[in-house]
Amino acid sequence: MKISIIGCGRVGKERCKKIVGKEYVESVLLYSKNYDSAVEAATYSSSSKVLPIRSLDALIDSDFIIITLCLMSSTGYHATFYISDYSPDAT
Repeated sequence: MKISIIGCGRVGKERCKKIVGKEYVESVLLYSKNYDSAVEAATYSSSSKVLPIRSLDALIDSDFIIITLCLMSSTGYHATFYISDYSPDAT
């Protein structure tokens, strides 16, 4: 399964680190508006399955896209959308 993560801040890095160890995960693509953040998150995961990407176009072949966003406002609202405990064998 090919998984992509958009957003490579704290939440994105942790999601990546958690899912990369799942046996059904073939690869994880990381995208951030700041490419250096994607590279840092890939390094943090310590896995050759993880690749930073520069363009959202690379996400087109993904089976799942995980979006982790931190929208800062006066209330510090954080929005995170992810699927981390998916099992293809689940019924």
